[in-house]
Amino acid sequence: MKQILLVDDDDNLREALVRQFRPHCQGWQITTASNGMEALRLTATFPFDLMITDMLMPEMDGVETIMAIRREYPEVKIIAMSGGGRHVGIETLECARALGAHATLEKPFEFSTLLAHVQGLLAATPEPGQVHRRRAI
Repeated sequence: MKQILLVDDDDNLREALVRQFRPHCQGWQITTASNGMEALRLTATFPFDLMITDMLMPEMDGVETIMAIRREYPEVKIIAMSGGGRHVGIETLECARALGAHATLEKPFEFSTLLAHVQGLLAATPEPGQVHRRRAI
């Protein structure tokens, strides 16, 4: 089973995305986190194939989260999303891409666009059961 981590500080958006994914996620398990710190705690104990993360969050923002995931779990696919305003959101997403995000989405976005990215990235990941190893520092 493919493992997805959805990270966003907006409870309503997280819940809405989980509801929208439900009919499409045969073979996927979706776990949620409300910020980057929580995401890193979850990732330390459980291997994820894909992380979908907001960029503007309290405690640990998307930039810090992506950097930590890239350093510790380079095989994890990443989709970054931001609604930080036209100028700020685009710059933030460009930064996410430079840090290793495989796809970026500016909020608001069509769910079908997110779903297409998720399907494409999960199709490119190893089969379930593949052990994710931490990169030596």
